[in-house]
Amino acid sequence: MAPSALPKAALAILATVGALLVGVRLAHPAATLPDALLAAVQRLNDHDMSPSSVDAEAGGNGTVTYDDFLAIEDVRAFLKMKGLSTKDYGDHPTLFKYVPREVTMSKTEKLMRGELGEAASAGYVAYAVAYYDGSENTASYLIVQDMEGSLLQVAPLYGEVLRNKGLSHANEGEIYKGIGLKNYNSTHLLVAFGKESALTGPRALFDVDSGAWIELCDGESNDSHDIQMAYKGAALWQADGRTVTKKFSAADGSELAEFQMTDIADPNHVQLVEEDKYAFVSSRQTDGIVRVHVATGDVVYTIGGEYGDFEIFDAAGRKWKKGTSLWVGQHNAEYFGDDEFCLFDNQEASASSTLNASRLLCLRLDEAEGTATVTFEKVLDSYTPHFGDNDRLPSGNQLGVSWPKTFSTDDQYDVRAIEVVRSSGDLAWQMDVVGVKCDDASGTCDRGVDGVGWTSYSIERFYAAPIVSNATCDKASGVVRFDAVNNFKQNNVAPATYAVSAAAGTDKPYATGDFDFKVHWRQTPVAVDLGAGKAKGTLVVTVTNEWGDMAAQSVTCA
Repeated sequence: MAPSALPKAALAILATVGALLVGVRLAHPAATLPDALLAAVQRLNDHDMSPSSVDAEAGGNGTVTYDDFLAIEDVRAFLKMKGLSTKDYGDHPTLFKYVPREVTMSKTEKLMRGELGEAASAGYVAYAVAYYDGSENTASYLIVQDMEGSLLQVAPLYGEVLRNKGLSHANEGEIYKGIGLKNYNSTHLLVAFGKESALTGPRALFDVDSGAWIELCDGESNDSHDIQMAYKGAALWQADGRTVTKKFSAADGSELAEFQMTDIADPNHVQLVEEDKYAFVSSRQTDGIVRVHVATGDVVYTIGGEYGDFEIFDAAGRKWKKGTSLWVGQHNAEYFGDDEFCLFDNQEASASSTLNASRLLCLRLDEAEGTATVTFEKVLDSYTPHFGDNDRLPSGNQLGVSWPKTFSTDDQYDVRAIEVVRSSGDLAWQMDVVGVKCDDASGTCDRGVDGVGWTSYSIERFYAAPIVSNATCDKASGVVRFDAVNNFKQNNVAPATYAVSAAAGTDKPYATGDFDFKVHWRQTPVAVDLGAGKAKGTLVVTVTNEWGDMAAQSVTCA
């Protein structure tokens, strides 16, 4: 769908009060927010994003082309600002430096289900792409699509467009790149921008439904590799790209706290966990994942690289001694719970590189034994010199994004995202962003280490509502059990409620209660004792998160 614009008055309200809402955990949104803000920011069940209706077994594919991008008003406005008119749209070598030639998706529903069932194949992906022509960035977008390929939002990250959408401090003539990207709540994305070729820039919230932006930190800039909201208060955390991670006021950008980082070089991901007590830092140039105590800055331990504290066993069972690098120049190393870490192993060209391609890699730490063991590996068919992402999904599958330094003229793409079944390595879903066509007679096209064409730093998967799965009802004991996950991954527990009702409907549910979603998008098991007398027939389990998003699953008692 084409992005829609909020009235200027609504944008003014969002820009003024949006930062004040950052970091607030709502026990019940309707009871704590004024009606105007409830409508403008939360919208709760009114937002129009809903899972696609799909065949449970069939595969699916979808393609959007440059014509679909050109049909979007904001894209046409951006092109006009850059000096392109409608008569230039037919000049494809030029046009495709400003909009993708096409974005294709293909998927196999049954492979996407994983541990969650059919609902896991729905939802959305959010990612940012920028085009580099060898000397400058010519275009940049934040894109949100459903898993069928339909465009929900295409937001040009150009200063003049951004100013019109709520970022009053954006420089009109600048291209901004979306680097750090996370879900903030069920309707907004949190974005850290890099200006032009630099990796520093402002921060903002993006309204997925309306396409409006809420400016944070009074337009001030910081390193854009990563961004995370603080556990409490209207504040956010970011590293400086060198040796310090700081906590900033989301309202005015003032510095509230910081911790020094030692034995770290080129931090490209800083993940605050355990209510901001600890941080995991992805130290690219030392090939390490570093656990840091936030209050003191002390290093608790390091996994991998020259400062590594653990022996590491790779997928073939080979032992890598402390101080060696199984992965090289990684990006977005992140903790995903249950002692497991996942990262994008660039295998940055160096003497210690072991592959000619990049890979998705996960490992599990056994701190007591002093070891870490690879739990998942997917070697890609290309080398990505920098950028890249690798996330564990609640289905148990892995989601990664990369861009190839070189590609074959028979398989041309600028950016590729894949969802992989961990147990088999099979592709459950794939997305390709395609740019200017290459017809090199050698059959191979080399984009250089800077990546001429479209590139992407990271990708996020999310859903319109929580997912309820694996529901059972034991008639004899009267116990109903189910698993639940929230809309998107979170680093701290999040509140939820449940209700168990008769499918036919009654005056009130048989049981209601509260629970917390487990951290890092792991499944949360819940057990409800109804008593044997009510555990009969078909029941409905409903789960509601803190923003009022609801999901349900029926279960027959047996």
